Amino acid sequence: MIILNEKYRLQPRQSSFSPVLTTERSAAPKERALADLYSANEKRVRAALSRGQAKFIRGEGSAEAAVMLIGEAPGLDEDRQGRPFIGRAGKLLNQWLAVVGLKREDVYITNTVKCHPMKNPKTPDARGNDRPPTPEEIKICWPIVKKEIEIIQPKIIVTLGSPATRTLLNSRDPITQICGRMFPFPENPAIQIFPLCHPAALFHNPNLKKLIERDLRTLAQALQSL
Repeated sequence: MIILNEKYRLQPRQSSFSPVLTTERSAAPKERALADLYSANEKRVRAALSRGQAKFIRGEGSAEAAVMLIGEAPGLDEDRQGRPFIGRAGKLLNQWLAVVGLKREDVYITNTVKCHPMKNPKTPDARGNDRPPTPEEIKICWPIVKKEIEIIQPKIIVTLGSPATRTLLNSRDPITQICGRMFPFPENPAIQIFPLCHPAALFHNPNLKKLIERDLRTLAQALQSL
């Protein structure tokens, strides 16, 4: 049973299951392909999204991961450190991974938009300067996300929040209506999409705790079949 510890924290469950997260193929070709993908697009995307005022945040994790996590966009902490999901929401995401028996190094983590969307690009170091990515920003980055998926070939993609879910499923349904269920990825039906609320949503709406607990239980069960 998943137990909420303190206000937001989730206590890792005791489980004997260990999902198969790698194949026999060497990860090196995939790692090189990802590095080439990012290098080829970094300057263009930074110019298009932030006029070079925000970093291009690459995905990170295992290039041979069976589970891929795709979020919305980097925030201030991610922009400062150049890594995805390392701020407050990232710490909560690490706890969620522990709940389902995973670690960050077991999965691949990236975002639909590769640079920090800011309300005011003239104050890139200000807190509270985040905003949701625009459809145009998502469109600019979509070919990169699509190629990331093609390279990694995960079995399950966990979309974190509405922008990522809508992008991958091409759906306008509210996240709370479709989260916790598996859907075939329209670009490759062999890959399953598992929508999940974004960790940051729990900070704004603690009433989501029970829903997230339910969905993490479902995800843990799905991982046992990998």
